[in-house]
Amino acid sequence: PWLTYTMGLHRLRESGLAPKVMDNLDEEPLSLDEIHQLCTMLFLGRDGCVDIPHPRENWNNFFRVLTILVEKEKMQWNPVKKRPTPWINVKKLESMH
Repeated sequence: PWLTYTMGLHRLRESGLAPKVMDNLDEEPLSLDEIHQLCTMLFLGRDGCVDIPHPRENWNNFFRVLTILVEKEKMQWNPVKKRPTPWINVKKLESMH
């Protein structure tokens, strides 16, 4: 998977408080619109002062900005790999789209 599914994300979904975009994380691939929405929430929150370019409009710019944002974040515990990993595996995400 391209997203590190942390215990925090799991608890948020389990509690019913997760944004709608997280409903289908484990059921079907996210659309480009949903990927953009999820990345915006993860890295900038609802009041982000920096815009993440939309991947449908400019994939290369989206990928460049996302890579910078991922590198600035702390690694997250990945229960599948049993070690810390970045929030998003940008190479894997890029290869999927």
